[in-house]
Amino acid sequence: MTQLKRIHILHVVYSLDVGGMENGVVNISNRLDPKKFKTTIACIGPRGRLADRLLPDTKVICLEKPNGISIRTASALRSLIARERPSVVHTHNLAPLIYAALARVIAFGRYFPPILHGEHAQLQSWEASGKRRLGRNLLYRFTSKTHSVSTMLTKHLQEIGLPCPDMHSIINGVDSEKFHPAADRKTAKLSVDLPPDSTIIGYSARFAKFKRHTLLLEAFHTIASQIPDARLLFVGDGNDATQQVLDAVAAHPFKDRIHLTGFQQDPSPYYRAMDLHVMVSSHEGLSNAILESMASGVPNLLHPACGAVEVVTDNHDGLVRPLNDAPTVSAAILSALSNMDKLRQLGMNARTTALERFSIDSMINAYAELYRACIPASK
Repeated sequence: MTQLKRIHILHVVYSLDVGGMENGVVNISNRLDPKKFKTTIACIGPRGRLADRLLPDTKVICLEKPNGISIRTASALRSLIARERPSVVHTHNLAPLIYAALARVIAFGRYFPPILHGEHAQLQSWEASGKRRLGRNLLYRFTSKTHSVSTMLTKHLQEIGLPCPDMHSIINGVDSEKFHPAADRKTAKLSVDLPPDSTIIGYSARFAKFKRHTLLLEAFHTIASQIPDARLLFVGDGNDATQQVLDAVAAHPFKDRIHLTGFQQDPSPYYRAMDLHVMVSSHEGLSNAILESMASGVPNLLHPACGAVEVVTDNHDGLVRPLNDAPTVSAAILSALSNMDKLRQLGMNARTTALERFSIDSMINAYAELYRACIPASK
């Protein structure tokens, strides 16, 4: 019997440094059936720390783009594609799409596989209007298919006029075996060096400005003064707001009750130590941290950023509140922590929701089907 040829996916990312999109690429690469799929990853910039989680047979190639638009990098990507001959080029967010489109132009009609483009976050106002929107509109015309990570994000992209009537919404999934509830939360807190009788308010996110860590730090002034055992736990590091966050922590009057874990390849033990996970991002696609905390049996307090209300049902498996300033954030957290029995029930319901609606196997199967649909011969 002739063995079927594997579908070769070339992911093009800026980097595999810490982030939800990058985490998703690693999960897809590791979990696609190796008998049916082969994966290569091209990083436009540096390799990134999450590459260490990839299976050994996944090749990572760094193109080491210099500052500014680089035709040399586009040419290097074109050469990589000619050498590896992938079945599908899967670009993630804008910069990889730019270089895949340039590489296709440079190919001058020679072999070039279909481009599947993924959007992983709601566009900010400066990205969604004027020349930048028109540029994205043009780049989309180089793609075979597009996808986003939530139906609300798909709707947002269509509403601003991007040419994506056939955009597929593939909801992120979570590994519910790795991320599971604590058998005993006091023990879970001790395991990550936190006081067992403390109340842990957690936030798992890189230090990007749109994640708004400083807003949560400002709100913690009020919370810490009213709840003596309250502690703030930041899981993650790195990005454009790093120094701002570190300076705000250093100047905080309750800095001795703020814990910074830094980057964690496996953040699951920290979720199990949390009593409440708070997501104050100004915008999102569909946050992996929300799903990871839910699978860990931890209730979320969420700002209604794109994708959040698609995941959490308010007052059933989490809380959705407008979190636009420090007083509203602190009031929402204090209200949530005033009823720990309700919080525990929300956490149990969150775990059930994660199991029923956001399985990682469903996500992987959806990507596998989309890859097949991108290849004309497979239709």
